[in-house]
Amino acid sequence: MSKIRITQCGVLAVILWMAVTVSAWAQPIKMRISVDSPAQHVKTKVMNDYVAALKTKVGNRLDIELFHSGQLFNDRDVSKAIRQGAVEMAVPGTWLLGGIDPNFNFTGLPVLYGMRFEPVRKITDGELGRELNKSLETKLNAKILGAWLEMGSGQWYSTNKPINSFQDIQGMTIRTPGGAGNELRLKFLKANVVTIPFPDLALALSQGKADGFLSAHDSVVSSKMWESGVKHSFEDYQLLAHYVPMLNGGFWDKLPPDLQRILADTWQEQVPAQRAAMAAAQTQARDVLIANGVKIVTPDSKTVAAVRERMMQDYDEWVKALKIDPDFARKLAQALR
Repeated sequence: MSKIRITQCGVLAVILWMAVTVSAWAQPIKMRISVDSPAQHVKTKVMNDYVAALKTKVGNRLDIELFHSGQLFNDRDVSKAIRQGAVEMAVPGTWLLGGIDPNFNFTGLPVLYGMRFEPVRKITDGELGRELNKSLETKLNAKILGAWLEMGSGQWYSTNKPINSFQDIQGMTIRTPGGAGNELRLKFLKANVVTIPFPDLALALSQGKADGFLSAHDSVVSSKMWESGVKHSFEDYQLLAHYVPMLNGGFWDKLPPDLQRILADTWQEQVPAQRAAMAAAQTQARDVLIANGVKIVTPDSKTVAAVRERMMQDYDEWVKALKIDPDFARKLAQALR
């Protein structure tokens, strides 16, 4: 074969390689987002808003798809999926992250019992929150996208037995979404604990596997839980539900810098609207529950404060039981007090 022929073949091979490479670059990068909340839930809605905002900025560079209702993973399993690269993005609740870093169990500490979101932002948006984010990034090979979602305040719900006081909780079998703090609080109030994923809760209630459960008003409304027999709610604001937006580290690292910036900036731009939507959803959901026959009992502030003080008497024991770093717990209490 002549040198000219060899050269022509070489040039052709380079052209073909470049064509294949350019074609590969042109393919949109797949970005799957997993949530286990149902389609009509406010968490799913704000994530849909985020996806819509992203699509207007990235065009066809990202192939973004949101999977709701646990279609890919329940939130209790999704952190492992993030670490393994089985999904690109998820937003699990903090109560499910204590097995990765026990300091995430801080939401179950008595010092937060009965609190609202605004004062707690000193923690979640501040130095301690950044410390927790860094820990997750290291242990999960993840990227924390930005500020945490604020869902709602945890309340009690029951089917047949009314909950009119803390004493009524004794002996009941109560479902939790998981998390050591939830279990510890239930045991403190002498309830029996069972862990059930939210998508399975309606069936579990109908089968008598639980007398009641911990959740938030909007979650109950989005699944129309009164159709599953829910008749009562005890509104003690026992837990603030936060969700941490995380990306698989390998996915994040392969994105060009401008796409990384778009993902992070778009998230932060939407945080005020996300938080306002979450708060409005809880208020509206409360009205919907009442309209559908759910009786809501709200203990007065002195009663809640008395329960919190009883819990605080054993604060160090709670810290130890939740495996929280004592120094972290001390900083937390100082910041909130």
